[in-house]
Amino acid sequence: MIHLLIVNEHVNSAYIAELKVTLNESYQDLLEMIETRLQSLKASWKLHQFLHNRKEILLIMQERKNSIQYEIGHDQQKLVLLAQYIQRIQQESKCLNECYADEKETEIKQKEMNVLTLWKLLQQFIDQ
Repeated sequence: MIHLLIVNEHVNSAYIAELKVTLNESYQDLLEMIETRLQSLKASWKLHQFLHNRKEILLIMQERKNSIQYEIGHDQQKLVLLAQYIQRIQQESKCLNECYADEKETEIKQKEMNVLTLWKLLQQFIDQ
């Protein structure tokens, strides 16, 4: 309908054309904001998964450390599974570092390093 008003040289066709351009630009801006928000939500979801997995793996490592003295030699399979969890945490951290910057990136790296440090301590404890 707007196009017809402009083509048929309505009295206000110049103003209508200007409004049409403004409306189209605003719509494109809105689409860009929606896309930006979707990317932000995806990154937040990945961060949530990482933090949840990190918490879970820390609990598992603490449990393993507490029970290792009673189960030496019987838990090799569980330790292999734990090593796989550690690798997953590292992969998630790497992926998240591509989504975040500055303080959040530093926080993610610190949390990953915390998990890796505890993993090394658990391995040393087992080797004793």
